[in-house]
Amino acid sequence: MVPAPELTRFVVRDQQVVADPREVLPGRGAWLHRNEQCWVGATRGGFARSFRQRVHPPQAPPPGW
Repeated sequence: MVPAPELTRFVVRDQQVVADPREVLPGRGAWLHRNEQCWVGATRGGFARSFRQRVHPPQAPPPGW
């Protein structure tokens, strides 16, 4: 199990994937390691699979990620 500080939670808002660093937004969340490999996998279909719907992920990770 990976410690929570090493992960970032993302949720869907209006079909847009957004970071939820405070972990308070409602809905299904997807947790990602803070590394390039996980980001690439998530944007190439991982987010859609996790959220069980078509989504529009951001082009780049959130600032400070």
